[in-house]
Amino acid sequence: MENLVNKRIRQLIKSENITLKKFCEIIDISNNTINTIFQRDSNPGSDILIKIAEKFPNYSMTWLLVGRGNIEIPETTIEINLDYKEMYDKIMEDLNKSLLKNNELYEENRNLRIQLEEIKNKMVN
Repeated sequence: MENLVNKRIRQLIKSENITLKKFCEIIDISNNTINTIFQRDSNPGSDILIKIAEKFPNYSMTWLLVGRGNIEIPETTIEINLDYKEMYDKIMEDLNKSLLKNNELYEENRNLRIQLEEIKNKMVN
């Protein structure tokens, strides 16, 4: 009995109207890798599934993994997900800038404390 994930991968390839070789090129794996998975009727590893999700974002990973829902994600959902990704990227960029500024302020604060300690020691002596 054929592995259902593999069957759905074959269906995705057919739906894209591409060859297995082209599919392997797109997700950056060797033909040997996918052929071995298909021949052994084993599940592809998470690294391969992630590559499929990244290179074929219009296909539902729920469908691919468990066979539920539609094969393709509606275009509006993809656009919304891209909007969220852009917002996420912007928030992460702002957070990184804030952390960098925080580190700079921490260093400045530390240097001022050292200087104050030196002044205090001079005053005592």
